[in-house]
Amino acid sequence: MARVFLVLFLLAFSIYTLIDCCRTEREQIPGKISKPLWVIFIAVVPLIGPAGWMLMKYRDLLSSSNPLNSAGGYGAKWGNGNAPETPAAPDDDPDFLARLEARNRRRAYEQRKSAEKPQKREEKNSGTEDEDDTSRGLYG
Repeated sequence: MARVFLVLFLLAFSIYTLIDCCRTEREQIPGKISKPLWVIFIAVVPLIGPAGWMLMKYRDLLSSSNPLNSAGGYGAKWGNGNAPETPAAPDDDPDFLARLEARNRRRAYEQRKSAEKPQKREEKNSGTEDEDDTSRGLYG
């Protein structure tokens, strides 16, 4: 039973690495070996070929400059550090905060303006209490 499991594991591992090699872009092929040679190497050498592909493809994760491998444990960045510095959350983004502040100010301004309009109407209507005034409407 253990032999069957070992054979199935090697077969699955070889198939996975073969598909991964075929789907990898030409610019991202590891080492100085062409894609067809990698495919032949993975297909012909059962354990060493797929293991070599995986080690070469993910060698940047195994390097000592990787923050996951350093003595500090998990670092803030994943990979080789070439990722752009972007805010982790919207409240860390200065552009988002500026838009939010502008929206809050505009909303407060509109609320003040809408609160001032009824006061002006009341002041205007309180000075002219005429019974024949039809400008207030049918029920006003």
